[in-house]
Amino acid sequence: MSAADATADTTASGYAASNVSARAWVRAARASGIALPTLQADLRNQQQALDSSLTEAVRTEMPALLEISKSVSSTEGQLRTLCAQLEAHRSSAAEVAEGIGSRLQEFEAAFEERAALHQLSDQIRLLQRLAEALRNLEALLSAAPSPHIRDAAAMGASDASAASAASAALEADALRLLRASSECSRLLLLKRRTAEMPAAQRVANRIDEARLALLGQLCAALEAVMRARVRPLASGDRAAADDAVPDSQARLVGALLWAFGEAEAEAELVQWVRSQWVAPRLVPKLQAAAADPAASLHSLAAVLLAFVEGPEFAPLARADAAAAAAAAAPAAAGGRALVSTSAVQNGGAALPPLAAMAPAHLVCAGPWTEW
Repeated sequence: MSAADATADTTASGYAASNVSARAWVRAARASGIALPTLQADLRNQQQALDSSLTEAVRTEMPALLEISKSVSSTEGQLRTLCAQLEAHRSSAAEVAEGIGSRLQEFEAAFEERAALHQLSDQIRLLQRLAEALRNLEALLSAAPSPHIRDAAAMGASDASAASAASAALEADALRLLRASSECSRLLLLKRRTAEMPAAQRVANRIDEARLALLGQLCAALEAVMRARVRPLASGDRAAADDAVPDSQARLVGALLWAFGEAEAEAELVQWVRSQWVAPRLVPKLQAAAADPAASLHSLAAVLLAFVEGPEFAPLARADAAAAAAAAAPAAAGGRALVSTSAVQNGGAALPPLAAMAPAHLVCAGPWTEW
């Protein structure tokens, strides 16, 4: 190979470099002194080699390129179909979400309406129970015996059959009042629970009137039972006073005392005992004792103690003590002690009405102190 050919090959190989500049290559070729025809021939040879190499590469890779083109075309169609399906699904999902949202609002409104209906139903049931308790109480109060029956029972009877009938009348009256007081207790509880309801407010006066009527009948019945078979004793002995109180009378007095408690009328009971029972009987005795020239505070206190332990107060004291003992030791009394509604609301202490307000002797001490 001549020096010119070697130089041309070197120049051509330099042209084949990836980073060659055409202008720089021409300048270098001219500076090397290579003839232009030689460079042209070399470039033609390079072009032919590259053409044949490119043709062979295309011929070899064309089937793979065709397969790729076909697969891309089919995949593009599938992708377009999938995009259309996704768009349709998105539209249907939006419609379903809108429907679910509207149904959710309907459900929430229905649940709110259901809660309001439940509350209204509870209120209606309370009002029905209130009306039922009021009707029952008024019906029991309307069945009160005539006053002359109580007076006859209180005055006593000459024979055993009449005495038995009088005792039965008093007992039937006490049982009726016990049922009435139970209805009154239920009525007062329902009244407090329905205090904010307009329908309950409209019958509030009837409830108060029914309770006042019950208290009046309880006072009348208690007076009749207290007056029944009360006889003076030769001595002020407490044991003799207890013997003078029949068990039936003490039981009826205890039942009526508890009826006062069920009606939440402990204060009214104490007031009646002090003003209507104790004072009319104790004050004349105190006045008579005070009129004695030898009267002293000791003698007046003796009159008070004699009255407390005497037959006129013994039924109250005995019934109240028995109820207090049963409340303090229900197991010893043979079962669970009777607990009134008012007692439960006042801490669950099952105290009889008088003991809940004041000891029995202090009930008597009130009129003595006022006198």
